[in-house]
Amino acid sequence: MRHNNQPADWARIFLFSAAAASSLGLSVWVTLVFCAFWLVWVVIAWWRGWREDVRLLMAAAIPALLLAAPFIWILSHARLDSEAPLIFKVRTFSLWHDYSGHLRLGIWKPLLDVAWLVPAYFLEFGIFFLGGVIWWKHRRRPLGKSDLALALLAAISLLMTSVLRSAMRAARSCTVMLSGMMTSRITR
Repeated sequence: MRHNNQPADWARIFLFSAAAASSLGLSVWVTLVFCAFWLVWVVIAWWRGWREDVRLLMAAAIPALLLAAPFIWILSHARLDSEAPLIFKVRTFSLWHDYSGHLRLGIWKPLLDVAWLVPAYFLEFGIFFLGGVIWWKHRRRPLGKSDLALALLAAISLLMTSVLRSAMRAARSCTVMLSGMMTSRITR
């Protein structure tokens, strides 16, 4: 952003903050991945000397946290049956999971789950997975700022969705549960 129009800069920062904060109400998972990306991107920007990017990201983080504070407060007070809402567990591929359920694999099971991620992602994402691999192979090195951000967001998304899972019971999403909690508090 250029500094010739400070009110417009602050308006953009506020709109970005509001969008980031409201995304928490739409999808906890998307927001979680984006927050991880945001933190890693700030560190990379600082390390590479992109001070203006760091300033803008941090300027947007504060209002985003303030706007999301009510939802974060409700989330922090949710009853989760003494279990953390997220647990570390390698994502399973349903065909492999069904087949290996009766096998006694012991310590090999998590390693085989990791090995099955590549074919699982290829089958689930199909041409998009193949397109991503081709894109990655043909990018100039070193990556430019926007290509680096895109690759980093993709890597963080894949990593987080591969090794984290929700501990919510009965396959209910955190968003649905929190929406119900918010509604019950409003109607009291």
